[in-house]
Amino acid sequence: MWVNKDKIAEGVFISDVDFVNDKLLYSVCTREESYICFGNKKYGPFAQVGAVASSPDKSTIAFSYSHDYSPDAKFYLSVGNEKAGPYEYCYQITFSPNGKKIAYVIKKSGQYYLVCNQNQYGPYESINDIAFSEDGNSYAYITSTEYFKDYILHIGDFQTEIYDFIIDLKFYNNNLTYTAVKNGLYYNMIVLDDKEFVGKYVNGNFIYIKDGKIIKE
Repeated sequence: MWVNKDKIAEGVFISDVDFVNDKLLYSVCTREESYICFGNKKYGPFAQVGAVASSPDKSTIAFSYSHDYSPDAKFYLSVGNEKAGPYEYCYQITFSPNGKKIAYVIKKSGQYYLVCNQNQYGPYESINDIAFSEDGNSYAYITSTEYFKDYILHIGDFQTEIYDFIIDLKFYNNNLTYTAVKNGLYYNMIVLDDKEFVGKYVNGNFIYIKDGKIIKE
């Protein structure tokens, strides 16, 4: 990896590259071990790095790692000075926009759970995406079967019907929008007051269909 004309790192692969304020964040894997580098600080060595994320204000980094390559390897999560685990795996590390909450996915006993501020949800066969509202009070995530079928979106106590695929989770004004695919057709969807509508956020307004009428809010 090069920054301008300076060689910064060399390895079998380099990933999770980001500029965090004036510090460079990245993970590098050599043939012997893996490291996470943040500015002048190096974390490791590790046998494996699962995921790396930084808080929106760039003050905190979080990452999952293992000291083992075996089939029974255990992963840990590091957030600032805190550590959690062990887990069979840990990924999808996501900070809320205000940096006060963090969500991530863990695997234990062969199944997957969403963890957010020490609350745990599951088990599921697979968890594919996480998104927070702007104020950090709400978060949504997508689950599916092990073979990436039967997608369901969860937000609070509400969950959608089953879709073939769900992508593009985004919050606008703390309301959720996404794209759902069913029977080969794509739909722009929104969730308002724990109800699902065909609609979209356009130019500062939600435009959606309710009871056969087009509503603009």
